[in-house]
Amino acid sequence: DKHRFHLLESDLPDLCMDRVDYCFRDLVTDHMMTVPQVEQLLSNMTRYEDKIVFENQESARLFADKFRQGDAQLWGHPLQSALYYLFAEALKTALFENIISFKDLFSVDEQVYEKLAQSQHPLITKNLQMVKTAKVKEDPTDYDFYIKTKIRIVDPLVLVGGAVLRLSHIDDQFRQIQEDYRQKRQEGYYLKFV
Repeated sequence: DKHRFHLLESDLPDLCMDRVDYCFRDLVTDHMMTVPQVEQLLSNMTRYEDKIVFENQESARLFADKFRQGDAQLWGHPLQSALYYLFAEALKTALFENIISFKDLFSVDEQVYEKLAQSQHPLITKNLQMVKTAKVKEDPTDYDFYIKTKIRIVDPLVLVGGAVLRLSHIDDQFRQIQEDYRQKRQEGYYLKFV
């Protein structure tokens, strides 16, 4: 319950342990951050009135910039969106055709994938193959599908002279970068498989 456990789960643009965890884990795994960078950022985070805050503006900015980079290159990337789309279409078809059941969705991923792979259903087979090799390009005039993904950006809180302020309130450049990114992402993606 995010209303009772603010440190564990909270709404964007706030930080929470879940968000910090997947950010560091994914960005280190994909070589977008180093372990020493993570350690440095962790050492500059603290708890203040059940919120995660940074002790300095520089660390808050580094975290927010890296988080936005993760959204752009991983979580909200057009290719990732295309893969979600292909796999979701395969799952919907498999459910509709009784190849899998809703109960299967709560089993082990490998078992569901195996059922899909063995189905020999043309759309499912095509989509599973495309997931392995898919490449996409953005083209608003000639596209296979349109998708609008969740925008994941944070606006960390920073301790400044005993007060807690949003980074965007003390860093005009950061605020503009965030706004430009949000506007671009709100347009969504018109994607063509190539």
